Amino acid sequence: MKHLYLLFIISSLAQPVLAQEKIASQVILSLNNNNSVAINTDAVFTLNAATHEFTAVINLFPIVPAKDFQDSIAARDRPLQLKLKGQFPAGDISFRTLRDNDKKYTMTCYCNIYDTVRNCSLDFGLITLQSESVSEVSDVAVYQSRLNFIMMINPQDFGLSLQPFAINYPILIVAKNAIINKVL
Repeated sequence: MKHLYLLFIISSLAQPVLAQEKIASQVILSLNNNNSVAINTDAVFTLNAATHEFTAVINLFPIVPAKDFQDSIAARDRPLQLKLKGQFPAGDISFRTLRDNDKKYTMTCYCNIYDTVRNCSLDFGLITLQSESVSEVSDVAVYQSRLNFIMMINPQDFGLSLQPFAINYPILIVAKNAIINKVL
């Protein structure tokens, strides 16, 4: 029985360690027309600590006006997402203090929807919420930075003005206090 137990422990240790689950943030989408309506969706923002590569995946699915087309997208398992990739200019954001609050940055990104890739510029701010210290190091509170930005994309640039999407107004994307998932 001891050998069986030892074999179980060894086989358990040999299992791969799964990466930490990424936390999604709430983002607001709005079609920039006279009847503008805010639509909640989700996004995942990731920063590679070693390379400073920033990626974002923003779900645009809720802005598709035709319910029938939404069903066909879901059936084909081809989600409507805006993907951003760029080099994060802010350096190490792990130990920002409250006095660093509200710094503004500009990052050049590749913006991708399906097969269309465009260069875009993302103006964003990093803030630290005083109420959310992550830990303390030598009696000094350590805070996690949050991301704020407003971005507008033109549907014509990504083929979204054509059928079956037929989105004819600029898409406004607003992220407020979005979580940046830091990976190694």
